[in-house]
Amino acid sequence: METDRKRGRRKLPPEEIRDTTIKFRVNEKELAHLNDLKNKAGIELGHLIRQELLRSEPRNKTLPKINNDALLELKKIGSNINQMAKILNSRNDTQTLDQWKLSINKISRFLSGLERISNEEQNQTR
Repeated sequence: METDRKRGRRKLPPEEIRDTTIKFRVNEKELAHLNDLKNKAGIELGHLIRQELLRSEPRNKTLPKINNDALLELKKIGSNINQMAKILNSRNDTQTLDQWKLSINKISRFLSGLERISNEEQNQTR
C-alpha cells in the first residue's frame, strides 16, 4: 500500500526550533509542586514551565541604586533629625523650631532629588 503522505513529526521553521537547554535544580517539595501543576494543566513539565515563565514580566527592583555620597548625606540628615528631636523634646524653643523646619525642607528637597534620579534610572532600563 503506497501513499504520498509523509510520516513523522512535521518540520519546524528555524525560528521555532528549540535547541538550547536550560537546567535548574529543585528540591523534592518543589518538584512535587511542579508535578502537581503539570498534572492539573495536563501538559508536559517543560511546556508548563516555558509557558509560565515566558508570559510573566520580571519584577522591578524595589530600591533604586544609591551612590555612597548620597547614602552618607542621608545618614547625616538622619543624625541631625535625631539631635533636633532630642532638643525639641527637652525644651520649647522657637529658634530651634525654625532650624527644624529648615532641615525638613532640606530633607524634602534631597528625597525629591533621589526620587527623580530613581525614576530616570527606571525609565532608562525599560
